[in-house]
Amino acid sequence: MCDTFALGPAFTADRSFIFAKNSDREPGETHLVVSIPQQEHASGDMLECTYIEIPQAKKTYSTLLCKPFWIWGAEMGVNEKGVAIGNEALFTKIKPEKVPGLVGMDLLRLGLERGATAQEAANIIVDLLKKYGQSGPCGYRDKKFTYMNSFLVVDRKEIIVLETFGRDHVMRSFNDYAAISNITTLGDSWDRGSLKAGTDVKRLEDRIMTFFSGAARRRSFVLERITMLKGRFTHGDAFEILRFH
Repeated sequence: MCDTFALGPAFTADRSFIFAKNSDREPGETHLVVSIPQQEHASGDMLECTYIEIPQAKKTYSTLLCKPFWIWGAEMGVNEKGVAIGNEALFTKIKPEKVPGLVGMDLLRLGLERGATAQEAANIIVDLLKKYGQSGPCGYRDKKFTYMNSFLVVDRKEIIVLETFGRDHVMRSFNDYAAISNITTLGDSWDRGSLKAGTDVKRLEDRIMTFFSGAARRRSFVLERITMLKGRFTHGDAFEILRFH
């Protein structure tokens, strides 16, 4: 299980913007850090993602990605425009479709390759989610391990929490800081999405899996440290938080 958070200049000692994420994958699964250059593609080109092919974009931005070696997508990354995204597994009552689709890590990379701002990247993820769905094994050895996804999508001006349930989504923007984990966080306080207005997405959680992930405790710790260190937060503090895992 893992955690992702971001905080703006009002919270950091050097007035920088900090984006941070840790990772908890299976033992023996190589995690790569890869740099992908900006590219232009011909009309009609197809892109092979983890399980399916989709039409390639005309232009893709350069990206720095952290990814499991066998997944096309990534767990976290940043692009040349300063957009950063991290994703978290969400355990919900909504089960993945049986037909192949995009996995959450594919959606993350696609958002980075095609989005020039946090909002544009979030919209790209939402559009692709609606069109192709999210499905397919996400475990290296455990091919029964599947989940929904939440994303923290940020740039220098905006922090967006995006939570997904099948082909549906909700999202909300934050100015100063936000943290996500393996738990829904928006409840009924989201301000845009595909679900009926006022839907409390907490009710869509698989309570047992979410409880045993320890996500509520971990996210509470992250938020406590961020608010406690307002105006004094350093990169070292981010590393310390990410070790509480």
